[in-house]
Amino acid sequence: MYERDNLDPWSDTDGDVNASMGARFNNDANFVSVVAISRFRVSGEVAEIRLHPIELRRTARLANRGVPRLAPPETGLAILEELQELSEPFGTTIEIENGVGVVRIP
Repeated sequence: MYERDNLDPWSDTDGDVNASMGARFNNDANFVSVVAISRFRVSGEVAEIRLHPIELRRTARLANRGVPRLAPPETGLAILEELQELSEPFGTTIEIENGVGVVRIP
């Protein structure tokens, strides 16, 4: 890790290592996701999956960073639109209804 980040294990501190890691991983893509809630048929098969977009508060103070909350509408829409695009090659259709992604299984 020290070599990869061009750090000196004899002089750089844990704080330097954390700062280096933070620079690589502290971007918006690592602080958004969805919470999936599945609805099942009586037969036990999945009928619908609802995707609730969340954010992990990348810019919050350190003690609050990573604490999930529902994404604001604009952020939530961007998350769901990206999922729509990423899911398309797999034949999965995600509809966006009132800020929630919905996958219906025929």
